[in-house]
Amino acid sequence: MADRGNELHSDTSGPFSIASYDHHDSISQGMGGDSQNRVVDRLDAETRDLIEPHLQQVPLPTGQLLEQEGQPSSALYLPLRGGVSLELGSGKRAVQLTLIGRDGLIGTSLLLGGMALGTARVQFEGAAWRMSADALQACLEKSPQLHRHLLIGVSRLLARISRVAWASARGTVESRLAAWLLAATDCLEEDHIRITHEAMSDVLGVRRPSVTFALHALEKKGIVLHRRGGLRVLDKQRLASIAGNCIGCNEV
Repeated sequence: MADRGNELHSDTSGPFSIASYDHHDSISQGMGGDSQNRVVDRLDAETRDLIEPHLQQVPLPTGQLLEQEGQPSSALYLPLRGGVSLELGSGKRAVQLTLIGRDGLIGTSLLLGGMALGTARVQFEGAAWRMSADALQACLEKSPQLHRHLLIGVSRLLARISRVAWASARGTVESRLAAWLLAATDCLEEDHIRITHEAMSDVLGVRRPSVTFALHALEKKGIVLHRRGGLRVLDKQRLASIAGNCIGCNEV
């Protein structure tokens, strides 16, 4: 993956630009029954009441770093929309461990201790609830149940990463691509994915011609439709069938 720098930024220009958000919007200002993040939605009412005052909605512009490999995490992020790439390594040698959407969380080192296990970079613009490290620690001290619940989310994330490792060793390019496309459509909650062949080759850690060949195979089967600057998934059921055992890397 290309090295996009090591500084956090909030540039919202370009084809993935999004409307601005008030960084001080709180979950308590109208979340209702659905927070839009599945980790939060699984909390009981008492635990949600505990964390609500500490959650702020922030934009996730494409390319923003939420945490960096080998460094302490400054906050817990709970995505509402978009997709965050968890990567290991830097520059062209970076590989994607998994893609995190509204079913996951970023900032696992705040729950496990130590440093961030990878670099979390926004791949598809969106928004998230952000909770500072200090606020999270204070809530964890008050609620062991919150800690247990968030650790379940960490466990699911690690299971996904393990499945990605299995797929990289045993899966074909076509099956791995199918699994990733399913993960991307789930994160974006739409069937159109704006991404280039080069970016997909970076994600899978394979050569660009291999991705192009696999995409052509999927298109011939009527499963995807290639469009300039992206593609559209036409048949998720058949895509899941091709993904096979690799599909576990998308589940949370």
